[in-house]
Amino acid sequence: MDIALIPPTSLLYTAAERHVHMVIPEGLKSSVYRTFYKVLSMRGDTTLLLDNGAFEAAGPQGPLSDDQLIQAIFDFNIDRFVLPDYLGDIEKTLASAERFLHVWNLHQQTIEQKPITFIAPVQGATRTQLEACINRYILLEEEFEIPLTFGLPRWIADEIDRHIRLSLADYIANRFPNNIHLLGLSPSWANEVQYHNRNVRSMDTSAPYVWTIAGLRLGVDERPAQRPDNYFAYDCRDVDMELLGRNIAMLDGWANGS
Repeated sequence: MDIALIPPTSLLYTAAERHVHMVIPEGLKSSVYRTFYKVLSMRGDTTLLLDNGAFEAAGPQGPLSDDQLIQAIFDFNIDRFVLPDYLGDIEKTLASAERFLHVWNLHQQTIEQKPITFIAPVQGATRTQLEACINRYILLEEEFEIPLTFGLPRWIADEIDRHIRLSLADYIANRFPNNIHLLGLSPSWANEVQYHNRNVRSMDTSAPYVWTIAGLRLGVDERPAQRPDNYFAYDCRDVDMELLGRNIAMLDGWANGS
């Protein structure tokens, strides 16, 4: 499984040699962050994912518009993009995804862009709604004639059922040929990725950095850690780099089945 790390701006260099990265719109407010991913976008061996920014959009400005997100896709030569979604809301999520794909098609008629993969976040308040969301995304695939990667968000493991992403991954794998991506690492079950190697292609997470900032060890300290305020501008000069290396290695080991 590929792990796309989400470092604070001051620790971007620790992920520079990795092949898969997740770009977060909140981080793009920094010129250092923009330059880092602009340079990476020119490397032929790098895969860049772009989040839609919904997780960080709790502030007064709200989420980015479809046009702003599309401009970021062009600016950073993005390979995979997480379609707009709404936490727990199947109808608003599907409507926003369909709207975005219509806008994308209009842009495609005027600007030539390399093929891109869309990650479809699976949203809903219950297991039944989550399965319904998956099946309705399949209809969008047929409408727009594109393959979708299913994105399983961390919140459903935190708030609905600890093992629900595992069972939903099985549900998808047994019915559809689509790839699967884990949107974030659940702090309540940090080594969940160990059990996804058969079905899941990739995951994005800031966990090794967040846990290190909190002085915690992945796989040992069970207390969940949350991102600190102003995470992307966090001053990491006092970070324990040995602990960070250990936490990243632990996560990579889980992703490889160790």
